[in-house]
Amino acid sequence: MLSNFFRDYAETQLAGALAAAQRELTVQLDEASRKTPYYSAGAGLLKAAEWQIELRARLIRDVCLNAIACSPGESSSEVLEFAQARLLSEHEQIHNSTLPYWLQVQAIGRGRGPLLDFKSDLHNGMKMLISTLSTPQISAEHNSSVEVFISHSSLDSELAFLVVGLLRAALPLRSEQIRCTSVDGYRLPAGVDTDEWLRDEILGARLLVGIMSSSSLASAYVLFELGARWGTKQCLVPLLAPGMRAESLKGPVASLNALSCENQSQLHQLIANAAKILGLVPEGPQTYQAQLDMIITFAQSSHKGPPPAASAP
Repeated sequence: MLSNFFRDYAETQLAGALAAAQRELTVQLDEASRKTPYYSAGAGLLKAAEWQIELRARLIRDVCLNAIACSPGESSSEVLEFAQARLLSEHEQIHNSTLPYWLQVQAIGRGRGPLLDFKSDLHNGMKMLISTLSTPQISAEHNSSVEVFISHSSLDSELAFLVVGLLRAALPLRSEQIRCTSVDGYRLPAGVDTDEWLRDEILGARLLVGIMSSSSLASAYVLFELGARWGTKQCLVPLLAPGMRAESLKGPVASLNALSCENQSQLHQLIANAAKILGLVPEGPQTYQAQLDMIITFAQSSHKGPPPAASAP
């Protein structure tokens, strides 16, 4: 029987990640249904649904593997049964969400559109779960040197680039000790299994900085990364992007004290806290002031409102 910890951990992570995936599906279905001619719209609907099945199968798999890492000794057969049941539930939700759009397109095409059938994608998702979770284990081949992982949406790559620059200027960190997948020089190695590599680094990094923006809150993968990290009870620092407020945060990170990239004092605190967590001696403020000012300037140009108040400790 699965432990209460496993179930609570897995359900907490899945709730946020799958809700974000459902929002993405709604947007994709809206866009696909407006295509012309009708058979292009129908094909677009099927493609969106098929992609969502694959996405959710991967999310469920990774959540289960992270839960196993935090709770060793779980029965692999029961973990697999849990994952398959969740994927079946998600398949049904995707079908029910797609059906109204598909009926509309079929009416326009007088029943000549493609069939609403993506059972093969469900079958492939089940096969992937079986191959991965029947003998679950965290990869031992990846001995990462990453100390700092920066979780962010690709739409926030400019801010992520500036945060990396600040950390490099303020702390004696080598490029290979920072992972920031949207910034050149800090991306994943070529040819690696992206999901496995990221999972290992999310769990293994000593510090994870989550850039919190409207884009990251809408990203299933960012929410998964943050949820996975939160479950390990290791250091996770939410860094508010321009215009974001601490009260906008949802899920597990909502209870964490957040720092703002619009506040110079809080950026200094980020450096001080990071140095303590990593066991490093930071440079003097004058050494990294230019990089800090670049973030403040970026924030001011992105958001015209007043600087946010510090979130409650």
